[in-house]
Amino acid sequence: MKIRKPVVRKMAVTAVIVIVAVAVYAVWGSRRSERVHVREMALAANPSLKGILELYQEDSLKYEAALFLIGQYGILPRG
Repeated sequence: MKIRKPVVRKMAVTAVIVIVAVAVYAVWGSRRSERVHVREMALAANPSLKGILELYQEDSLKYEAALFLIGQYGILPRG
């Protein structure tokens, strides 16, 4: 089926873009909430990690790096 009218074609392209954007946002949001959950579990398992976060609270880059490392710590196998 060939779309002949430019307005209909623009609407179809816009609809596809919106659908793709919503799908990307949904995937990104679920992964982000999963990372937050893993980080919270790591902090619950080792409360001393909260002290590290407090130490780097003034420096946003170091704070983000600490959050990343704590998240990675949470998914490392124990043993």
